[in-house]
Amino acid sequence: MVSERFPISYHASPRIHFKLLQVIRGRGNGRGHVEDEVAAEPNLAEVMAQLRQDQRRGRGQVENEAVAEPNLVELVVQLQRQVQEQQALINNLQANANRVEVPINPPAAQPVQNRGVQAATNHEPLYLRFKRMKPKEFNGSTDPLVAQGWLKSIELVLNFMDLTDNEKVKCASYCLMDDARIWWEGIELSRDISQMIWEDFIQEFNEQYFNMSVTREHYDEFNNFRQGNLSVTEAVKRFNQLARLCPHMVPNEQERLRRMIGMLRPEIAVIVDSGTAPPTTTAECVKCALRAEYHLNKQKESQPRQNEVPKNNNNNQNRGNFGNQGRSQGGDAMRTRCARTKFMPNC
Repeated sequence: MVSERFPISYHASPRIHFKLLQVIRGRGNGRGHVEDEVAAEPNLAEVMAQLRQDQRRGRGQVENEAVAEPNLVELVVQLQRQVQEQQALINNLQANANRVEVPINPPAAQPVQNRGVQAATNHEPLYLRFKRMKPKEFNGSTDPLVAQGWLKSIELVLNFMDLTDNEKVKCASYCLMDDARIWWEGIELSRDISQMIWEDFIQEFNEQYFNMSVTREHYDEFNNFRQGNLSVTEAVKRFNQLARLCPHMVPNEQERLRRMIGMLRPEIAVIVDSGTAPPTTTAECVKCALRAEYHLNKQKESQPRQNEVPKNNNNNQNRGNFGNQGRSQGGDAMRTRCARTKFMPNC
């Protein structure tokens, strides 16, 4: 059993352990003998002092190792994490090196006008947004084509801006000038404009600028309209204008096509409406009519004019006549003819 007086440190040197074991185990019996052995050992005091110092150093080292052990674990974890990150980076680089690069198409540029309108929608008042679109003004023309053209153009702008019904009325009334402004001021006095919707505005506008007397005249013109001496392009343009003024007369594409073929000149209409595949739309009808007109004009240019005598035949006929006249009428008459025609070398 180890004596409490001489505790053994596991951090002491092997030589000190051996020396202490010899002293404790067997060189004497009893306490006095042990003390004699200790006293007899010349360097035993130094050994004991070294032993105590080693014990203190050992306890401090153990504590330092216990404190440093968590730091060591954390360091190992950090190193493992760095290794994993580097390995992932290497894998990505290898994948990018093996991959075929495909050019990336840039996104399509948005129209500048749309972006401007969208930005203005969030920051600008209604009248400024409307003025950006540069709408046409209407001065109250009595020509129904002018009135209808303005109404169509203003509807296109208002639908593009995606406005409410009352906002459409405000913007459209802003474009009314001169006689149209006077008419609109009368409408404002007769009804509540703040509650007017767009359909009400169109109805009031049509009643003012598409009255029955004017419309009836265009109905009659549309019914009796024929191409005549107009070209196909001019006739189709007038036909479309009348069709816009008389929409009830062409309620569908079939009726519009029937009226268009009927207004063409007979020689053109026969070509357009004949064949294995007659036109089914007005666009096809216009194309066929233009081709027929072109070929008919070429045919007329290639035909010789009737009652036109070639020049060579006239000259030969004149020679015979002049010779006979010279012989029958005498020298003076023959000299006159010869001087004028120079056909007789002996004159």
